[in-house]
Amino acid sequence: MQSLKNFWETPIYLPYLHESLTDKMIKDFEQKIGYKLPASLIELLKIQNGGYVRYSLPETPPMQLWGIGKKYPSLTVLANELDEEEYGEFSFSLEGLIAFDGDRHYYLCLDYRENKDNPQVSYIDIECDEEEIIADNFDEFLNMLTLKTDDLYVIKSELPLSEVVQLFENVLKIKFDEPDFFDYGYENYQAKFGGDWLFLSPNKVPLAFAREGENNFNLLENYKDKTTYRFPEINTNYSLLIFYKEELFSSLKEKLNGILDIVKLSDITKN
Repeated sequence: MQSLKNFWETPIYLPYLHESLTDKMIKDFEQKIGYKLPASLIELLKIQNGGYVRYSLPETPPMQLWGIGKKYPSLTVLANELDEEEYGEFSFSLEGLIAFDGDRHYYLCLDYRENKDNPQVSYIDIECDEEEIIADNFDEFLNMLTLKTDDLYVIKSELPLSEVVQLFENVLKIKFDEPDFFDYGYENYQAKFGGDWLFLSPNKVPLAFAREGENNFNLLENYKDKTTYRFPEINTNYSLLIFYKEELFSSLKEKLNGILDIVKLSDITKN
């Protein structure tokens, strides 16, 4: 099973975070849905009650694990989530499906239809009216997840990110835009190289973020000056590079050879 300790993505996206999970909240929710939740799911939600996670199924979008609470998104009875007037009838029963991730086009669900004590995990495609059992239980589902490392490279240098940016600009003859903090809550530099975008960002980041006007923005003050690491598997002061065209990476690495050591993140995390 994936390490529960480092399961959650950082910074914590506060709009998707519910209040700390209590035994009473668990009991009330289980009574509401009529089923017991898997022990490993409860353990994860006791660490953090909802949000994005560091892992995903292969070749799928970033994954969330919804928490237990009153605001969106939260663990929900799928039948209550879907408006029959909007979606029509389905060729399969929605009874016993508890959604824990999805985007109204698809859902990942605890599936109690075959086993009311130990649910399977099913993929429900709303638009195509299709269902697929992807794991016999939640623990098996967790073991299917892989750390998201696609297109991510590690710059093995403890230079401040601003100095790494300068090195890239000087050696590659490129110019980065002003850093963007809006998308992820930490500085993210972007520039064009070889006709494609590359991005530089830190490993050490704020513990949490929210945008002004979003849910829980008022909680941001509670996390002031608290930091964490996106990838505890690597040196805390290293920087990260995102580059999508692998065929251009050899050219980039050759130009920076002897100046910066750059390796695939997957080569580090798989060891």
